[in-house]
Amino acid sequence: MRVLFGKDVIKYENGKLIEHTSRQTFKWILHNLKYFDIDRKGNISSDKKLKAFVELAYMLNMFYPYTSNQKDVEKISEFIHQCILRHDFLGEIMHDLDGLAGLAVLEEFELNYGSSQYHFELEKIVGHHVDSIVEKPPFREMDIKYSLEKANVTSTLPSYSVLLESTILGKEVSFAYISPMETYSITHTLFYLTDMGRRTPPVEFDKQSSMKKLFSLIQFYVQKRDMDILAELIICINFLKCELNEFQTKYIAECINLISSMQKKDGRVPPVIYHPAKDREREFINCYHTTLVTLGVTQSFER
Repeated sequence: MRVLFGKDVIKYENGKLIEHTSRQTFKWILHNLKYFDIDRKGNISSDKKLKAFVELAYMLNMFYPYTSNQKDVEKISEFIHQCILRHDFLGEIMHDLDGLAGLAVLEEFELNYGSSQYHFELEKIVGHHVDSIVEKPPFREMDIKYSLEKANVTSTLPSYSVLLESTILGKEVSFAYISPMETYSITHTLFYLTDMGRRTPPVEFDKQSSMKKLFSLIQFYVQKRDMDILAELIICINFLKCELNEFQTKYIAECINLISSMQKKDGRVPPVIYHPAKDREREFINCYHTTLVTLGVTQSFER
């Protein structure tokens, strides 16, 4: 009789822990929504406020539609929607076209919840080939292409196959010597190729080879105690939907235990380089991204 391992086994055996971790991250996000407010006065710079807000919308898009925590998702979604209606995001993007993907993320959010805010403007920007003119690292170009795709706008950028060739993942470089930013390149490339776990990559792709590389990185970042990158790597494992062996299944379960053990009582998860701040705004900036990614890893077991 064949014994199966993998995501479903982890979810079955660690379900209560995953659910608790998810619930705590939602609790922290709701308690700190005011710091995600792009128009809030305070010590957070405008660019940091914009980044935090777009990343909150990005996370809700990533796992839409949600199958759990519906009430919390509704509260956060209403907050994002009201901020979009109130703030001139379009004006900001027109003065800084590097934020094109961010505007597309907000359009995707609005489309998910039944409306459109920026379709005409995005079509106009892409009509001038701005998406392919703005110089970006290869995985950021894929980010733009994917974000526009999710906003129902056709990009002028090359195909996923062409873009993949120039990424860290596509170049087949040794994973033993890559930097944290190059690791982010790998995780985000997989996010876009799999449509956040919703599809098989639309390119020729050796999933088993990628899985082995992801596990080597996971083991490295466990040693580094970097919960941010570790969580993204586990999300990729779940998005690829590969069958895991017994060792891999147990190891991912141990990683989930590690991430949960790093979560504070109020729900926040500190980054790898962490200096606690007495000021609540600064502590928010310290922890919001790792906390959002921790929410993501719990939600990836639902997909």
